[in-house]
Amino acid sequence: MEGAHASPYASPGLAPTHMLSGALPNDIQMWLCEWDMLLAEGQAFSERLEKLRKNVCSHIIQRVPHGWDKSPNPFRDQRAIDALYEKAARGMHE
Repeated sequence: MEGAHASPYASPGLAPTHMLSGALPNDIQMWLCEWDMLLAEGQAFSERLEKLRKNVCSHIIQRVPHGWDKSPNPFRDQRAIDALYEKAARGMHE
């Protein structure tokens, strides 16, 4: 792969092991979306981090696509979005 798409900064899944081991914290939360075109990549990245002995807490948000929480849709479920953001924040605090 060549160009910007091969950059570990554009796609962390492409980062070399030494970069992930040293640059990332030991405790990591990953929030993945069930209908996201990047779900498989996110799951593979989560597994890779676990093999690097990172403590990964991975969650899949059911029935939502990529960027679901950023939609300008006035009918989106803002309460659900707020609840998940709160859960993520609590996870960072723990």
